Amino acid sequence: MTLISADADDFRKVRSERLRPLAALQAFRRLIRDKEDTAQVFRIMQALSGRSVSRGYRRMLATVEGGRQAFLREELAHKLDDPVWLARFEPGTVGAAYRAFREARGFTADGLAEVEREVVPFIDAPHPVIWYSRRLRDVHDIWHVLTGYGTDALGDACVVAFSYCQTRNLGFAFIG
Repeated sequence: MTLISADADDFRKVRSERLRPLAALQAFRRLIRDKEDTAQVFRIMQALSGRSVSRGYRRMLATVEGGRQAFLREELAHKLDDPVWLARFEPGTVGAAYRAFREARGFTADGLAEVEREVVPFIDAPHPVIWYSRRLRDVHDIWHVLTGYGTDALGDACVVAFSYCQTRNLGFAFIG
């Protein structure tokens, strides 16, 4: 789907909230054949997110800090890939732990974003709910740091289960 500027204001044209279980099952079969095929994870998430993202956005807006973050609409991936910003975090902080996590693994926030762009062409649309969706994607590795779960198959499964509890997104429940 190609996004044109007029479509950015109509959420239904940019992102369907309809559940598509057969699409999720097809992607899951491909993921089982190749566990490193992260694009299939995004296909599953897209097929099973339903209204969870827009509901999560509304929950975020119901808090003072959430409303402030939505107003600022900063892109978390840009910050997480900024070495100057990451260098500001003192030892013993979540920021320093995240910096060490990504350095040890060679991960970048933009790397995950690039994979999602292959599957979800509208993911960079200037829409507040889609911004929130990007933020959920970008916080994935921070959740690895906060929970202490590794990036092996078991650690990822644990972070996926944790993610379901945070988001109520059926895509996480299905993968987990």
